[in-house]
Amino acid sequence: MKWLFKVLQKKLQSRYPHVCKERPKFAVFEAKNTDLCSKGQYVLQQTTRYFPLNLLFSIFVCCLAVASPAQESQSVADDFQIIYGYVYDVSGNKLEGVNIYQINGKDTLAVSVTDRDGFYYLSLNNEIEILKFDRIGFNPYYVDISMEATTEDNQIDIVLIKKTYSLPEVTVSDEATVMAYENKDTWVYDYILHTNGIMLLIEHFSKKTLLKINYNQDTILKSEVPNKFNNLLHDALGNHYLSKNDSMHQIVTAQNTLQLMYGIKRRDYFTKIWPIVYKNDNIVILKKYANYNNEIIYTKFDRKKKQYSVFKRITNVDQLKNALDFISTNMMTASANEFSLADSAEVAAFRQSFKNTAYFRHFLAKPVYSPLFGLKENIVLFDLENDSVCTYDYLGKLINKKYINFDHTKQFKRIYQDTKTDKFYAAFEKSGKTSLAKIDVENGILLNSFTLEGFDFPEDISIFNNEVYFLYRDRFSSIQPKKYLYKTQLN
Repeated sequence: MKWLFKVLQKKLQSRYPHVCKERPKFAVFEAKNTDLCSKGQYVLQQTTRYFPLNLLFSIFVCCLAVASPAQESQSVADDFQIIYGYVYDVSGNKLEGVNIYQINGKDTLAVSVTDRDGFYYLSLNNEIEILKFDRIGFNPYYVDISMEATTEDNQIDIVLIKKTYSLPEVTVSDEATVMAYENKDTWVYDYILHTNGIMLLIEHFSKKTLLKINYNQDTILKSEVPNKFNNLLHDALGNHYLSKNDSMHQIVTAQNTLQLMYGIKRRDYFTKIWPIVYKNDNIVILKKYANYNNEIIYTKFDRKKKQYSVFKRITNVDQLKNALDFISTNMMTASANEFSLADSAEVAAFRQSFKNTAYFRHFLAKPVYSPLFGLKENIVLFDLENDSVCTYDYLGKLINKKYINFDHTKQFKRIYQDTKTDKFYAAFEKSGKTSLAKIDVENGILLNSFTLEGFDFPEDISIFNNEVYFLYRDRFSSIQPKKYLYKTQLN
């Protein structure tokens, strides 16, 4: 320990030279009047009595201990790098919700997602060289960190390019279109396809008849109904209804005939029965329009837990803003930004004054179209506002999501499901001609497409067992135009 004493002595003498001068005695040291300069060890003696030697040694050891982890921490920090930046589209808009993955060999791991300002911040292991930026609707972008040009502070800004998409080539159906119900003397008001056959509402010699036939056009059941009935409807539970202006009646089979029972008001039907769009043993999915039909809210009801939760909320933001701006202008109020997305009391009070305005009704209150279908034990939701098709399991958990954009074309009309084969088709209309393209739900793409030749503006299209059914008006009829039910085989 002598070397330690000598080192400390030199340090103290160099830092505190005034200690070498004559100083008064302090009782705390219990020292005699001694020449401090003649014996330098007395300085150390005075110091070590005030700071005991064991304490001083402990401080020295602690300093060594602290220095070691600091060096280790610095070494660990050198194994990581900070990467940050913004993600834009080609128009310079910052993109929210871009998923960021790190790729190390064959392993891909999600590490972050951009915030509402398109910003991301990553702390990556130096072994990671490849980053993948991916968002639905855009081509993925890969970054080689070792090769990418960065700023001095490791900022990397990314530009994502939107996916391009084109419709498949349209072909003409080789199959001849025939009448699905061959009777030129009848006018088909409406029809519904189901597993066991076709339900028809027809008129013959000014009398309306409810008719059930099989797919070979053999009559199974029929019953005359009052002329005031004009539409057929069905619900997700498999029930059929015949409607008139103010009420709905369920169609039941009793005593080998079709009978109308359980009459309810149309308003009750559309508020209590129509919202149910899917049901199985575990969950029920309900549909509701909100905010002037510019928003769809799908709600999931857990039948075991007896709990409701929001399954999916789909909003046409641009159309809603236009509607609110139109409302605020007509009400001579402040701008639409002062209105929340929910109906305010003021809007609800004045909505009656302009809800029948043609412009508002046909352009700004057009219902959002994002249909949901049952697919065996799964659920398929076409979220057209967010350019995606989502597949859920029987519990409502997402199992697949793919990008789509065929609905962006002006020719797109709607989506149909073949309930027999569980295939989906997208319908397009151009110059009165309707084309149908099969949808590959697993990959979000369109396959073969074909058109219905010779029938301009077909109505009430339905698809069952690879056959498309539709109503077509006889525009050359000398009296009131009649509608007939046709069908053709899909390729």
